[in-house]
Amino acid sequence: MSSAAVVGPGPWPEAECVRELQKLVAIPSVNPNQVKAEDQSTIACEERLVNYLEAELQKLGAETHLEYVQPGRPNLYALFRCPTSDKWLGIDTHGDTVSVENMVGSPFSGQLDSDGRIHGRGSCDTKATFAICLTLLRELKAAGIPLRHNLLVAATIDEETTTIGADAFREWMVAHKILIDELVVAEPTLCRPINGHKGVSRLQVNLRGLAAHSSAPALGKNAVIAAAQLVLAYQKEHERMQEDKEPGPLGHSSMAPTLVSGGTGINIIPPVASVSVDCRVITTQTANGMIERMKSVAEDTLRDSPHVTGMDFSVLSASGAFFQDPSHAFVQRMAAWSGLEPHTVAFGTNASAYDSTLCKACVVMGPGSIEQAHQADEWIAVSELQKMYLIIKTWLFHE
Repeated sequence: MSSAAVVGPGPWPEAECVRELQKLVAIPSVNPNQVKAEDQSTIACEERLVNYLEAELQKLGAETHLEYVQPGRPNLYALFRCPTSDKWLGIDTHGDTVSVENMVGSPFSGQLDSDGRIHGRGSCDTKATFAICLTLLRELKAAGIPLRHNLLVAATIDEETTTIGADAFREWMVAHKILIDELVVAEPTLCRPINGHKGVSRLQVNLRGLAAHSSAPALGKNAVIAAAQLVLAYQKEHERMQEDKEPGPLGHSSMAPTLVSGGTGINIIPPVASVSVDCRVITTQTANGMIERMKSVAEDTLRDSPHVTGMDFSVLSASGAFFQDPSHAFVQRMAAWSGLEPHTVAFGTNASAYDSTLCKACVVMGPGSIEQAHQADEWIAVSELQKMYLIIKTWLFHE
């Protein structure tokens, strides 16, 4: 059978792909940062998922590498080398899912309903792409069809909390001197190629005051009042950001205080408080530069405050913006095959970790809708699996 016959019109292995996704959903891989201590060993199982993927990809001829980014939390890199091509294609899919707290029904059932939807945590975000890759590679192996180009399939950890998995993947590619020509970062986009999104910088400001009895507040330094002042200062800084007349292709950056805590008792002047801030970074900014901007706001606001004795900072995350020229041939091909124009989105992805020194062109793309991700009833339509299956199939055999 020729590669053209495999890529061309015809039935797709729906039953096989659905079964594969159901198997993957049934392997819990909740991000351990979102799991209670007593549930760590039962549902925070990225390693179990990666072990399954590695075994299946090895059966298909992959050269596999495990990299333990943290204890019990490995990245997987599966390489399919093509001796007749210098071109590298890559697919990065994160293996972790968000929490299953307050989900409807069994979070790992993989149930297929009468409307053609597969339910369960990770069905949409983002195990569907794993299922597509495994099913497609099995089809090609059974038909005796070699890949036209080199292919790297990565399963990365911790996308739902930080980008430490993507950061490790980036360093691994540098160490192994692999330059990806075209990279797909898998996320639920309704199969639309996403060519840009903002970065994320997050900072926690830890404030120290002085405890005193609440009946004598003048004897203390109220760290909660200092936190309130800081919240208002961050809001003013956000408003200043919106005044930029030419923000660029990703719109304006933003600064939002999202978590506030403090105090030790109802009758004690609070000696401690903290404010956590989430900033969205655009292409003209750096993630670390935004961290320094948040620190400066805190220092300038509270320098002469009578309510604090000191402060320190905890950097929670810092990842830059992602932007790929939408006119690039790779982006345009993916748009043509999907029937949807490239777009930018508000949410962040692993694509922030991969710059032009690691991949020549990148899109964020995958089956399912972000509106179904992270929901109490997460699901994906089988029709979305089919659409992305055919797109990836066409891509793998494009010149």
